[in-house]
Amino acid sequence: MAAIKDYEETLSKHLVTGLLNIPEVTVHGITDPQQMHLRVPTVAFTHAQHSPSDIAKALGEANIFVWNGHYYAIEVVEHLGLSDSGGMVRVGAGHYNTVSELDELLAVVGGL
Repeated sequence: MAAIKDYEETLSKHLVTGLLNIPEVTVHGITDPQQMHLRVPTVAFTHAQHSPSDIAKALGEANIFVWNGHYYAIEVVEHLGLSDSGGMVRVGAGHYNTVSELDELLAVVGGL
């Protein structure tokens, strides 16, 4: 379990850092690299120019599957003021994913 936790922390750092390097992307939740041990590798983000559903569709066309909307976190999405814009994109990386798979996701989002 410790090895899985360490690996998932690596995935979190890579995904969050990569998303933060894409202009107009906002990562919701912990983004400080020194605090990655406090989160799981599930990352929610928004893009200033593209709706969550459009991003999910573009990723799906690249065989990368994510969630979009409020995914039952209605109160959180409302509190963040994201209900009217379609919520957020949620990436659920896990110990079965690779850094290269995250790079594919980042390339699609960065290419929008």
